[in-house]
Amino acid sequence: MAHFAAATRLIFSGDGNLDVLIPEWTNARDNSGGLITAMECTAVEAPPPPAAASIVGTAYDLTPDGTSFDKLVTITCKYQPSQVPEGVAEAELAVSCYQEDSGDWTSLVSIVDPETNTIKAFANHTSVFAVVAPIPPPPPPPPPTPAAFSTGMLTVTPAEVEIGEPVEISVRLTNTGEEAGSYPLALEVNGSAAETKEVTLTGGDSKTVVFTTVIGEAGDYPVVVDGLAGSFTVKRSPYSLPFGWNVMAPIIAGIFLAIFLPLRLRKKKVDA
Repeated sequence: MAHFAAATRLIFSGDGNLDVLIPEWTNARDNSGGLITAMECTAVEAPPPPAAASIVGTAYDLTPDGTSFDKLVTITCKYQPSQVPEGVAEAELAVSCYQEDSGDWTSLVSIVDPETNTIKAFANHTSVFAVVAPIPPPPPPPPPTPAAFSTGMLTVTPAEVEIGEPVEISVRLTNTGEEAGSYPLALEVNGSAAETKEVTLTGGDSKTVVFTTVIGEAGDYPVVVDGLAGSFTVKRSPYSLPFGWNVMAPIIAGIFLAIFLPLRLRKKKVDA
């Protein structure tokens, strides 16, 4: 309790974590203008915190309610660093007063002293006072990981063909990143570059990429795609012409018919 006189007065909360310094010759009046001669500061259940903020420690009610001062009084609050929300700097703390009629909090001009873990603020009326900390915004989401590619499941179909028959070489390409990207897949047959395909995939997507090759000579042929190895065998059919003759034979036959058949017919006419 405190009685006002020509001297500075100090009011303490019961737990000693808040005190109110009232300068000398300060007039305190109620809503009707009557002088207040005694005041009290007690710990109370904290009202709902302001939006995007939290209350640090305990709230204190300075009464009588509705009292106003003709000079600024100094409110000093103690806080525990362990109670400060993670991500909030102690310099961001402030003493706020609660307006019961509106349910709003008003932040007071505050001076934080991290060495003594105290906050000084200034007010001209009684209210519920508390240390308020802003709630830090959530951290921004991490940027998407760049495109990264992996290959697997090399398949050669069929493993054995005859000359001139197609062989399919397929691999599974996967974009293990989150961003879209392109990747060049190169096919090597028998140690020589055969074909390259530029494949574009969105993040996390997969695709089976198929190459087709035709070989004109019998033999065993190794294939490599992005470090993955396989092979196939080309055999000559006992009933097939050498590679290329299936194309050349009709041409030769056409030349024969175009040149020798007219000569044959002409000779028959002469003999007749």
